[in-house]
Amino acid sequence: MRRLLNCDKTNETNTQNMHLHVVHFDHQQRGASSDQDRELVQSLCAAYSVPLTCYYWNDDMQRRDATFTQATARSWRQCTMRELLRRLLQQERDQRNDAVNGMVLTAHHQNDSNETLLLKFLRGTHLTNLQGMPVISQLPGDYDGDDIVYTGRPLLHVTKAQLVAYLRANHFHWRDDDSNESPKYLRNRVRHELVPLLEDLVGGASVLQQKLDNLSQQSDEVNEYLMMRAHEYLKQCGDVKTKYFVLPPQGQLDIVHKHALFLWVRKQSKGQCSLDSASMERLCAQLMAYPDNKQWTINIGGGWDLMRRGNVMALKTKAEPAYLVKPSKFTNDTILTWHRQLDDYSPNDFSTCLRIKVPSTLLSLQPLFTLSSVKHHPKLTVTPTWRPSPIRLAAFLRGQGVPLHEQSNAPIIVLSTANESVLVAVLSKNEWVIDASFIPAANNRDEMIELKLK
Repeated sequence: MRRLLNCDKTNETNTQNMHLHVVHFDHQQRGASSDQDRELVQSLCAAYSVPLTCYYWNDDMQRRDATFTQATARSWRQCTMRELLRRLLQQERDQRNDAVNGMVLTAHHQNDSNETLLLKFLRGTHLTNLQGMPVISQLPGDYDGDDIVYTGRPLLHVTKAQLVAYLRANHFHWRDDDSNESPKYLRNRVRHELVPLLEDLVGGASVLQQKLDNLSQQSDEVNEYLMMRAHEYLKQCGDVKTKYFVLPPQGQLDIVHKHALFLWVRKQSKGQCSLDSASMERLCAQLMAYPDNKQWTINIGGGWDLMRRGNVMALKTKAEPAYLVKPSKFTNDTILTWHRQLDDYSPNDFSTCLRIKVPSTLLSLQPLFTLSSVKHHPKLTVTPTWRPSPIRLAAFLRGQGVPLHEQSNAPIIVLSTANESVLVAVLSKNEWVIDASFIPAANNRDEMIELKLK
């Protein structure tokens, strides 16, 4: 802080318009120790006449019934800093009537960055992300394209030992967070157990640092190359902002297509959804196992689904069921009409029609297609395209996250003949899931019919 405030004349021009504002977050988890941390910050800010804003966990988050975890605390700090900086910048703009820029600065050092890289490796990450902390990054949560807040980490080239030596040499008082010693946090175990072991195995701290730097640089180079190729592919398909992701001609994703899909999902969800490796592999397996299946949905976690519709993928969030036909509108089965006059093949318009495959031999039996609900056919089963065997409707809906009290009223479409009744499709989370035996193939229109839902 003293270096920032007591600038010599050579730096005066560059810093005369710079204004510091310190933010302290009191998590109120360590009793008197937390109070003493805050008091030290308050005394330093008072000594240097720097404005300070303190935030308290119990004031901000406890009233929201939030459970304290490292993740929730991190999100609280990020959101709070974003809003504070935007408010301060707006105040400056109003006073100056001119453009004003700002940035959140943190004191992360080289050791923090190394721990982040090793944590990524332990938890599993893409090879393009095997890096430590960037010097400048966009604050998580900003995906609206306007007024983005950036975080700067000016001390990443400095080790903790160097910082401590500087503080001692200049007779500064500082405090250590005693929770950083607790082994219940994985980062602390990496810091106190893994890093010393690695340093011993490779021949010292400087050797380990060089190896981590090399790994980070190589990962960054691979990321830059894949990013360039992925944006080229997205540009050919339209843009990363387009509503649909166009699958490659054969429907198989190579490493560039996967990177492009990852970027597209992040953009479409405004950063709320990140396609992890496990979900990506399930998606690729689905594409390989069912190359002719042009309509299916796969859950990728966090309340998000990827849907295949022809040769494109669409992303949607799992909202509360908004049934296309309210269960209250029918107590008995409602007969549906169907026809063969189909336009060019395109994704289903679920609000008006549903296209399915029905063999001519079965149509010759003059079956009835009825719109009903699970409670009228509790013994029926469904075979989604991603399962090798049928599953009871109640179990399927439970797995889809449909609340128990809504499962019995979930709409279904049933095909009935003189001998049997079979399930054609079930509505789950406002999406028709068609049984695998009725999935239409674009190249076999002779067995395709269109059911009218309205």
